[in-house]
Amino acid sequence: MATKARNRYGGSIEHAMGSQFETDYKATQRRGLEMSDHLKKEIGDLKRDLAELQKLWSKLSPDCICFPENEQPSFDWPLEGDIAFSVKCPVHGDRFKWPVFFVYVSKWSRQRAENLRQRRSQQYKKAWETAFPPHLWPAIEEATADTLFLRLKDGTRIRVSEIVRKP
Repeated sequence: MATKARNRYGGSIEHAMGSQFETDYKATQRRGLEMSDHLKKEIGDLKRDLAELQKLWSKLSPDCICFPENEQPSFDWPLEGDIAFSVKCPVHGDRFKWPVFFVYVSKWSRQRAENLRQRRSQQYKKAWETAFPPHLWPAIEEATADTLFLRLKDGTRIRVSEIVRKP
């Protein structure tokens, strides 16, 4: 039978070695968990960065017909918003947020709108012309006794509103 040597504190050397081993093992596990948590955070950050890069890259895709995020469209009539929203981007689907609160646009402002659109970015123009092709738009406003229409360049008439007359 082997005799157990004692350390200076009265405990056995085997006990002391066991304690040290347990302490080292627990510390290693703790470091492993810390490393694991750190790696999980790093992986999460990398996934987030990759998603942002994919989003940016897809916005630069020649197939993208979305309106730029900082240049959301404005429409003269709610019907125009419905038409534009019905056209989906082959890369992203919805090209802008709709419906939005619609504010009446006066006739003089509607007449200036086409000139203002020409000052927008190339991506905005691309997105606009996808829904409103230049061979059909801009439309000309026509009014009957009780209805307002937009007449496209090909002669098609689209009803945009009822005219309310005061008695």
